[in-house]
Amino acid sequence: MDIGVVPPYSYLLETDSEPWQRPDETTKPVCGVGTRRAREVLRPQDVLAVLVAAMGHDVGHPGLSNAFMVSLLH
Repeated sequence: MDIGVVPPYSYLLETDSEPWQRPDETTKPVCGVGTRRAREVLRPQDVLAVLVAAMGHDVGHPGLSNAFMVSLLH
């Protein structure tokens, strides 16, 4: 959200809003060269893929740290 590739959470709560558009550089300047490049290469479907992968990765996690799980099993 900070670099402008996805809408803010408040936008998702609005039911009668216009379709979200990425802000241009003059409206919301980026934090540096790396974030500018990220905005150039990340398409909306790339962002969706990352979000779905993150959700799938977290399925089944018990919410405990790796160190705790290692010590529990030994």
